[in-house]
Amino acid sequence: MMRLCAAFAAAVVSAALGYGQSFDAATVKPSQAGTGGNRIGATADTITMSNVTLRIALKLAYDLQDSQIAGSNILDGERFDIVAKAGAPFTSQQQMKQMLQGLLTERFHLNLHRETREITSYALLQGKSGPKFQHSVGEGRPSMEGKGTLVAQFATMKMLADFLSGPMGRPVRDATGLEGQYDFQFDLMRYVPPGLAPGQEPDVAGMVLNGLEEQLGLKLEARKIPMEVMVIDHVERPAAN
Repeated sequence: MMRLCAAFAAAVVSAALGYGQSFDAATVKPSQAGTGGNRIGATADTITMSNVTLRIALKLAYDLQDSQIAGSNILDGERFDIVAKAGAPFTSQQQMKQMLQGLLTERFHLNLHRETREITSYALLQGKSGPKFQHSVGEGRPSMEGKGTLVAQFATMKMLADFLSGPMGRPVRDATGLEGQYDFQFDLMRYVPPGLAPGQEPDVAGMVLNGLEEQLGLKLEARKIPMEVMVIDHVERPAAN
């Protein structure tokens, strides 16, 4: 009875927030991939997420950065495989994200609220010499990937700002004024300090600050700004399906 009531409440929340259409079929189960990387993909009617934390899924669903998700327990130590198929092709990315919001609310029995907090963040700006990369040519799917060297194709500056929020540990907002899509590479490995002890982690944030202007002609400036934060008040592990 408790599980049924929670599921009913989640459905009511979904309707109230305007999630509307739901997936025809969806599975959410613990991942067996261990601590390896995660993979996220989408086709015209299906979302596939492998080895993701709930935080990662929420970031995609709500278009948030790490520091915009707060809560005492959001299952960061657990990873899941999520496959969700719609009955018809998505009409837009926004529709896909709203459907994912509804799915996560239902399966994880989420209770959340939004509030505005003043957060120390970074603004992504053009450096003195301006950008050192070119607009993408033709058409293609936006992508950013790589270990050590970030390779971006058809990427926007917002995508880069969102990516940089990870190593910087703070929200990064695009303030470059650069529109459109770009191709570029950012090699962080050249900034790894020599003489690191075995197992010692380099200061990745410092490496980003050192290399961003030199390689991409961009820079980060620390700022305190009010930002909307999503607070997770309640979450449950999804039932096996």
